[in-house]
Amino acid sequence: VIYSADVVALLDAFEGEFEGPMFNEAVAFISSDEDGGIYIDDAEIIITDIAAAYCVIHVIDSVIVPAEEDEE
Repeated sequence: VIYSADVVALLDAFEGEFEGPMFNEAVAFISSDEDGGIYIDDAEIIITDIAAAYCVIHVIDSVIVPAEEDEE
């Protein structure tokens, strides 16, 4: 479970940006802007820390689509 305060602390520790694992094992770029907005790739987090069964949900303003894997 990752709360928004944890992300803010990581952003502070890593000077405003870092890479983190997603649930599907992909890596996402986490960043912040001068106005305090926090982003996962290009999606802004607009609502944080919604309690749900066994997890916490954060609402973003767009859809994140996983990159296509190279098929061999």
